[in-house]
Amino acid sequence: MKLVLGTVQFGVNYGITNNAGQVKSDTVIDILEHARISNISMLDTASAYGNSESVLGRLATQDFMLISKVPSVATLKTSIHDCINQSLTNLKRKSIYGVMLHDEADLLSSKKPYDELIKAKTNKLVKKIGCSFYTVDALKKAFEMNYQLDLIQIPLNCLDQRFLESGVLDEAKKRGIEIHCRSLFLQGLLLDSNASLPNKLKPFKSVLDKFFDFCKICDLTPLETTLKFLQQVDIIEYGVVGCISQLQLSEITAAYINVKNNEKHVDFRELSSTNDILLNPTLWK
Repeated sequence: MKLVLGTVQFGVNYGITNNAGQVKSDTVIDILEHARISNISMLDTASAYGNSESVLGRLATQDFMLISKVPSVATLKTSIHDCINQSLTNLKRKSIYGVMLHDEADLLSSKKPYDELIKAKTNKLVKKIGCSFYTVDALKKAFEMNYQLDLIQIPLNCLDQRFLESGVLDEAKKRGIEIHCRSLFLQGLLLDSNASLPNKLKPFKSVLDKFFDFCKICDLTPLETTLKFLQQVDIIEYGVVGCISQLQLSEITAAYINVKNNEKHVDFRELSSTNDILLNPTLWK
């Protein structure tokens, strides 16, 4: 698994443990420079991430591969084609590595959004097309509809092992699909044992406490534990990590190297949860 730098914090105030707000431009520059020296070659962004795309466009990120996402069609005031072109304008690129539908429902409710992505690929605006999925059933349905996707993004972490346990990722691999995962840290919840929990998450404190106890037993930091889990999943090509400072990214890359050099196998199955409220940040408010 290789690391991808997520850029949502560059455009909006994001993350349950983020008390600093949107990352400032000078800090973004420092983060990007550390990404370069750490051999992180891909950035993950989206039209819905505030002004993240424009920030990246202003800061000369031509040496990075870029993946962006098209917002839910229901919220679009223009066509998908125009949205992709606007992203390219914001990013100051003629083409980018990949573009995905941000809403899985758009892929399943109509063939038109998929056709628009195919058109963008045919016109060489993007190299790869795909979709960001939230549920196993949606990805299964996409396979049944025989969409030819180049890449997918799915949630995956120590607690959220649903896509892994379902076997649907094995099917994706058979189809030659590049698999990216997000929510590695569950918005930072898996990194801070003292995080203030919103009311909806308070019933799951025992689940989170079990995770932090598990880290101690394995003699790994919470950060190392989350990365160790993903590094043991061979079919994952990329893991998206977010940060709000160069220091945070340096901690992530250092932990990544530590667990990469640690050949000890860890069994994470006991941490698996199926509770959607805990695993889906959109349900936390």
